[in-house]
This record gives sequence, C-alpha cells and structure tokens, in this order.
Amino acid sequence: MDEEKNYKEMGRRIRALLKETHELLRNDDEPLITSGELGKDLSEHYSAILENVREGIVISKVNDIIYVNLAAQNMTGYSLDELKDMNPFKLLHPDDIDKVSEIFEKRNGNFKPNSFSTRIFTKAGQLLWLDINTWHTHIGDEPCAIDFVQDVTEKREKELELKEYRRRLQLALEATNDGLWDVNVETGETWVNSRWFEMLGYDPGEIEVSNSRWMDLIHPDDFEYVKSARLERHNSDKTYNEMEFRLLTKTGEYRWVLSRGRTVEWDQQGLPKRIIGTHIDITDFKRTSELLSLQRDIAVKLSQSSNMETALSNILDGLIKVEGVECCGIYLKEGDNFILKKHRGLSRRFAEHVRVSNPPENIIDKFRNGSSFYTPYMRLHDDNDSIRVNEGIQCLGITPIMKENAILGLINVGSKTRSMIPLQSRNVVEYLTAHISLVMSRLITEEKIRESERHYRTLFSANPVGVGLTDMEGHLLDNNQALISMFGYTEDDKRTMNIEQIYKNSRDRERVITLLKESGTVERREIDFIRKDGSLMTGRLTARSILKDGKRLFLALVEDITEEKKYLQRIESSEHKNRAILAAIPDMIFRFDIDGNILEFKAARDFAPYTSPQKFMGRRICDVLPHDVCEKIMEQVRLSLSSGRTVNIVYDLDIEGKKHTYEGRIASLDDSEGIIIIRDITELRNIS
Repeated sequence: MDEEKNYKEMGRRIRALLKETHELLRNDDEPLITSGELGKDLSEHYSAILENVREGIVISKVNDIIYVNLAAQNMTGYSLDELKDMNPFKLLHPDDIDKVSEIFEKRNGNFKPNSFSTRIFTKAGQLLWLDINTWHTHIGDEPCAIDFVQDVTEKREKELELKEYRRRLQLALEATNDGLWDVNVETGETWVNSRWFEMLGYDPGEIEVSNSRWMDLIHPDDFEYVKSARLERHNSDKTYNEMEFRLLTKTGEYRWVLSRGRTVEWDQQGLPKRIIGTHIDITDFKRTSELLSLQRDIAVKLSQSSNMETALSNILDGLIKVEGVECCGIYLKEGDNFILKKHRGLSRRFAEHVRVSNPPENIIDKFRNGSSFYTPYMRLHDDNDSIRVNEGIQCLGITPIMKENAILGLINVGSKTRSMIPLQSRNVVEYLTAHISLVMSRLITEEKIRESERHYRTLFSANPVGVGLTDMEGHLLDNNQALISMFGYTEDDKRTMNIEQIYKNSRDRERVITLLKESGTVERREIDFIRKDGSLMTGRLTARSILKDGKRLFLALVEDITEEKKYLQRIESSEHKNRAILAAIPDMIFRFDIDGNILEFKAARDFAPYTSPQKFMGRRICDVLPHDVCEKIMEQVRLSLSSGRTVNIVYDLDIEGKKHTYEGRIASLDDSEGIIIIRDITELRNIS
C-alpha cells in the first residue's frame, strides 16, 4: 500500500508541477509520455514545459542518460551531449557512490517511485547537495526513470551549520559546568541536566525535581525573595530574569547559585508558559567577594590606626571574621622570644600558657623566607599537654610579620572545627599580615619621629641659646624660653613682639634679610640688640632660610655674648699690658711646647740670637742648637713642665769663634707649653 501511495503521489506531483509551470495539462488522463523515441514521441507542449520548469529533470534508461532539461544542465554545468556521454557515477561524491549504486540496482528491478539525497561535483568543481525523487515509467516498451532533481545545497549547509552550532553549544554548556533547567509553568513539570544534580552533591535522578521540591531547597533567608521574583516573572511579559540565592546540598551545606532564565513560550494571555535557564555555582565567587570586602575593611582600619595597640586590635577583630578562623593571636618579637600581645577566641588559661613562644629553628627558617606554615595543631605538641588538648584547636596557621629580612612578629590563626585553614582564608591572612607589616613599620617610624620630636623639643626648650622661628615680616611664630628671656620679654609679650624692634641698627636687620634671601644663611654674625628695658645686648646670630608648607620662614639662633665681649676686651687690655711688660724686658724670650718646638720668639735688646729667626721658628730646639746643649736644655724643660717649677740653666755656645755664656730661666705655662728667658752673661762671667 505504501509503494502504491508513493507512486500515485509521484504522478500527482509531476502533473501539478507541469500545470503550475504552463497550465497546459487539460486532460489529466492523457499519457504523460508517448511511445516511440523521446525526440519524436514527446509532444511539443511537454517538451516546452520540461525545459522551463525550475526543477532539474533527468530521464534515463537503465543507467544511461537520454534526456536532461535545461535546469539540470545549468545545475551541473554540463550540456546534454556531455551528460549523455558521461557515466553518471563520475559526478558523485566518492563517499556516496556505493549508496547510489545500491539505489540504482534496486530501482532497475522495481519501477515504483523512490527518493534519496546525494552529493555531486559540478563541472566547475563545486559540491552540490541534491534531493532526487524518481518516477518509474515506460517509453514505448522500455522501462525508464524520470528523476526530479532539486538543489538543496543551501538548505543542507544551514542544517550542517545548525548541527555544528548545536554540537558546539552542547560542548560549551558542558565546559561551563552549569546546571540546566527547563520548567513548564502551567504543569510545574521540571527537567534538569546531570550537572544540576552534581552541583548539589546528588547522583542524577537521586531526588525528585519539581517546582515545589525545588523551592524546598532554597535557604530560608532567600525564600521570600525568590518566591516574589518567580511570581513577578510568571505574571509578566518579561523575557529574561536573573537572581542569586542559596540551595541546600546533600551534605546539608548551602551553595550560592546564579539563576538565569529566559521565557521561550507564552500562553494565549501572553504570560510565560515555558522557561529555560541555567544555575551557576558562584559559592567560591561569593566567598571570595566577601573575603575581599572584609580584607578591604580591615586594611582601611589598619591604615587609620594611630598606634600599635589599635592596629593589633583592628587586625584581630578582622581575622576572627574570616571563614575557617575561630581563634587568632599576634606575637611580637622581644629579644630571642615571641610574646603574645593580643588574641581572640582563646581562653585566658590557654593564652597565659602559650604567652611565650619559641618555634623550632626549621620553622623559623621558613619564616625568614617569608613563608607561612600550616599544620594540624597537636602535631607540634605533646599529647600530654592537657591545657593545649582541652583548648580543642584542630589546626594552626602561622604567618611571619616581616620588615625587610627581619621578623617583627607572628600572626597565628586556628580552627576548632576544621582540619585545615581554607585556602582562600590563608590568602586573606597572608595579605593582611603583609599589610600590618607595612603599618607596623609606619607606626614604628612615626613613634621614632615623635620620640625625636620630643627629644628635639626638649633640646629646643632647654637650650641656653635662644632659638626662634619668624616669617619674612618679622612675626615670631615659635621660640624657646631662652630667646624671650634673653631679651627680657614674657610669653604674653611675644604676641605683639616684632623682630625689627630688637635691632639697635635697622641696617643690621636689612643686611640679615638680604643675606637670607640671597644665600639662605647667616653665619655667626655679631649684632647689637636692644632688650625690652632698653639696655644693649651683643648677640651672635646664626640663621637659615627654610620652606614650611610652601611658605618662606627664618630659623634663628641667638647667643648672648655681651659678657664674653667684655671679658675679651679685658683680656685684650691685659694682653696689651703684658706685651708692654715683655717688651720692656731686655732679655731674649722663647715659647715652646713639650717636644721642644719653638712656637714664638722675642729678640733681646743687647745681643743677637744664635742664628736668624727664619732658621729656627717652627723647628725643634735640637735641630738648631748643638746636641749636648740641646739635651741639657730639654732635660730642664721636661723637669719644669712636669713639676710646674721654674728652673735655671747655664750653657755655652761658640759664636763666630768666640765662646758665649748664657743663663736661662725656664717656666711652664701649662703641662704642654713653657717659656725660657735667656740672658747673655759672658761679660759677667769674664769679670768673675
């Protein structure tokens, strides 16, 4: 019955095709093809129709082509004569030859219609997909086949593209590791893929999946939100929706999922009928986001810490919130030991028990390299330590606080419910440890600066030299007590005090300002100042031009040298007197040091020296006088300088062939210098 049906359908099709093309079939019972040779037996109107239809038509006896219409010739690129002389199998794609051969063998013995698809190469070498429907008939007494050929290349290419697209889509879905779902809103029927089950820890099909069952898995805190969002989606014409919530897993934990759904079918009221979508496990992403947020919060608090106490508290308050961290503590290095400074989550008894820590050298070596250390807790300690056992810590992580290559301290984190600290939590701990290292370095530096400021403020305040800071207009901005006391002012006076009023001579002030502007410095310049009571004060001024907050200021140091000047004047007056006395002495005078170097010389009024001053000034006595005389003098010099007494010495020198006798008196100025007063006593000696 099926073959007969196909046969009738094929006959109906050729008649419909011809009628559609030229409307020349008026008598449906007229034979389609008459007997006799094709060129003579085909009526002219049938021939015209066959040449103008859009489908290719090929008529063959056995496997020999006897007619090809114009559409088929254009399709293949071959002429009728070329096709008649050609073995049709030469047109076929190599992979289709066996299949088509089998079809041809069957149809040669069976004149019922059949259809098949195959690929051929055109004369230009182009590959075409063809759908071929065959109608079996007779030309005269000989059986023949009429093939209706359609070029379906474009259709097949699209089908192949679609197939490839589906294949790639399937691979992409498998690669993304997402759970897929398909929900019929009207019936509640729900389909999910195997990955959806695996995401929640189930084997595929292990639990029933339906709309109501699916809602049972939602976290209680997310239930109302999801219910409201689903209700809104089911009662609106929105095509796409997205939301995040938690689903219960087989182990009793909750996993965060990102649900994305798209409506693909609507009912007659325009409401969603069928929705498909994906569930993506974003648990790790959510945890990472929460940890990063916590990490930022702690880092900000650390950066705002004004002292070490606050910094340590801030980091511990943050660490105790990190997933998997249930207790923590900070040890700082003091000498050879690490001392527990602060902790969270530890009993007071345990904290006191572990207050001092001395990790093994092999672990210290890890710390020196900046490496962290994670281990089951009791592996490090004796099981007989009841205090540690009772604390219940299961695992421990230790991260060094480093500054350059030095270990400043240790951050310990532990868990009482987990066998190891989670990897993401370790990253947070290590990041914050590096951050607190920077904060501690900053706080240590700031404390040193504060200490230095306190130190210099003490020196500033206690310095007997007056120190003041002024602007370019002469207003006193800061000063120590010595400065205002030096000029006889009080702290209340300095608010109205101007530096210009303390200069005796305004030109001195102008000169100081000029020097500071040009060179930025004034060095030990003596200036006369006026005190508040009008008395004069001689000061020695040293000043520098400095920039503070972009403003030019002058830092000045003032020494009161009034008494020093008076003393020097007295010294100078006394020196004049002494020089007058020395000048009145007729004898020769030498000043020397303990090594016999001649430092100063005064000539005698009545006799010349042993040699010219140019030959002995700056030289040693022994380099000038004969050796025996030198030794005699130096012996007495050492005696005088060591005892502080005045000693006498008499010695002889040959000068220009004559013997001269000299008397010397050696006196010490201090333990390193002395003078010798020499008189020529030759005549007195001769008289005697």
